[in-house]
Amino acid sequence: MSVTRFLLAAPQIDTILGETSIHRRRQKLHQEGNGLHDVYATTLDRISCQRGDKPRLGMEVLLRVSLAQRPLSVSELCDALGVEIGSTDFNTENIPPIQTLLESCLGLVTVDKEMSRVHLIHSTL
Repeated sequence: MSVTRFLLAAPQIDTILGETSIHRRRQKLHQEGNGLHDVYATTLDRISCQRGDKPRLGMEVLLRVSLAQRPLSVSELCDALGVEIGSTDFNTENIPPIQTLLESCLGLVTVDKEMSRVHLIHSTL
């Protein structure tokens, strides 16, 4: 099994494990049409239901990573998300930790440890 297939399976497994009973998990597992679109839609719904500022942060990370002209480094992404619109000063205390960014995306964004680059788990996203 390739790494990409494993990473794609992670949101599917997470979606199934998010169900509250064995019966509901079996239903979700056997559901027809639970393709990538459904998995992504479910995960985006779960991102929007997080507490605090995590929904905004998760969507901002997904937006920036998907629209970037080139792969972003971890520090570039963190710094970009630390900038406040309208502020003339860069507040280093406003830079979110990479772990918080990854958690807010619920597995849709990952970091290449060797290159220290942030990317979506799959090009279909």
